[in-house]
Amino acid sequence: MRESALIVVALVVCLLPDQASAQCESVHYQDVTALHLIPAVDQHFTICYDARYAADVDFARHWLVQALRIGAEKYHVISPRHDGKPLHTIVFLVPHSTSSTRPGYVVNHCCTEDETRVTSEIHYLTPGAWPDWTMVGICWPNMDEYHAHYLVHEMMHTVQLSLETDDTDSFSKEALAEYDAFVHTTEWGRTGGINNLIELAYQSHRDRIYMTRALDGTVKLSAENRYVGGAVIMLFYASQYGESFHKTILAQGAPEVDVATFETFRAWFNGREEHGSHERCRG
Repeated sequence: MRESALIVVALVVCLLPDQASAQCESVHYQDVTALHLIPAVDQHFTICYDARYAADVDFARHWLVQALRIGAEKYHVISPRHDGKPLHTIVFLVPHSTSSTRPGYVVNHCCTEDETRVTSEIHYLTPGAWPDWTMVGICWPNMDEYHAHYLVHEMMHTVQLSLETDDTDSFSKEALAEYDAFVHTTEWGRTGGINNLIELAYQSHRDRIYMTRALDGTVKLSAENRYVGGAVIMLFYASQYGESFHKTILAQGAPEVDVATFETFRAWFNGREEHGSHERCRG
């Protein structure tokens, strides 16, 4: 992996009320704009938050910056761009369920463009307002792990927007964001989390990862669930070709496969060893 320096500068700004409101206007959801959230402005993103949950801002900023660091080190995206302009992401940490956000439901919208930049929106229920979600999906050890994972996942789409082409499919984008959120966030994510993911895929999705023929006639690895099965497929590609292959997938789309490759995948999937920190959560 090529090392890249990424400096994310937190900007301290003093805004008048009208200016602050303008920073936190949602193009897509007026009920979110009506919350009058407070902006915390950074170089590549703005966090819009409720004063009652100010403690969530530093936590969210840490993981959003981590996603940009992954973008710099793995994908060589130093400053997110889209359509030739700087890309800025507005992260709405909403204090309660709205038309765009509730537990287990996140909205990611791209893009709005003006003369100087392109803007995307992420809508996420602020971490302090969540119920306990630890037994969902891969069985998280605590809610901080859950939020770290999904904040990174959503911000990885900002990185992907800098690289995607007409050949980049939505399956690959979601699968790679899920992979990166496991492998490049916390120690538990890349050990126990990955193993819980493999277990879930093995028990519930074993026959739901398959070869599929696209409209153009090419045959590719795919899955019914682009998050569980998709992340497993990206794990397989990393094991076979190295992580640099993920950047190729974003630029050129998922690779074509044959029966021999699929059999190699099945052998890898069935024979993968569990990590010692694996925390089994299904009977």
